[in-house]
Amino acid sequence: MENSFTQRYTFKFLMVLSLICGFIFFYMNNIDFISAAIEYGKMNIPNIGYAFLRIFGGLFIPIVFIVPSMFEFGRIKLARIGFIAYGICHLITALWIVYFLFTQPSADFFSGDKIAEFLTEGGFVYSITFWDTYSFTGTVFSIIYGIAAIYTGIYFDKDKSTAKSLVALLFALRILLPLFNNIFTQDRIFSLFWLTNNSLEIASQLLFTLGILLAGVSDYTWTEFVWDQLVFVENEDSEQ
Repeated sequence: MENSFTQRYTFKFLMVLSLICGFIFFYMNNIDFISAAIEYGKMNIPNIGYAFLRIFGGLFIPIVFIVPSMFEFGRIKLARIGFIAYGICHLITALWIVYFLFTQPSADFFSGDKIAEFLTEGGFVYSITFWDTYSFTGTVFSIIYGIAAIYTGIYFDKDKSTAKSLVALLFALRILLPLFNNIFTQDRIFSLFWLTNNSLEIASQLLFTLGILLAGVSDYTWTEFVWDQLVFVENEDSEQ
């Protein structure tokens, strides 16, 4: 019982810390971005996707594992919705390609400099802020990551090993994709700009991932923490 209480407390603590980091990031960074995008007329569809993916990733998903299941929308259903929506938002950011093809010469699509210039002047911030690059590689990353997040949502209610692995994969991709790209193409690790725009959200995702891994230590903890179904009540009653 004592071990169960400790695990339950630690899980909630990790999720609350994850939410706090996500909220601080939203307050200090994402609100400013939304305000600036609206003020300068840059709130296009890709930027809307970018704004919402920050909300789903840093706020919505951690909240799901803090509050009790809401009515018929069980925790597991809300978590699946959160991951799928998070992934879709990443894919939406790739729609800058449509803007490009309708406004720029088609030959420019094969020029890295032209793409970087277009993204900069058009205020398409996702690639540089999320992946630390203005190259087309950032869009490839967005598609890979979006598909991985959607896949996580689809299979999050399957066995705990699959769910844990997918959540851990999302965190690993979040770090490794920009890291490898920077090392191989720019001979550096992370820029200060990237760290400023991602450190709190990455901390939030790390804490969330640790919480999910903790929940997966047994079928009992997974059922209670992730599915929000009490499994110790019967044992507690039998001891009284």
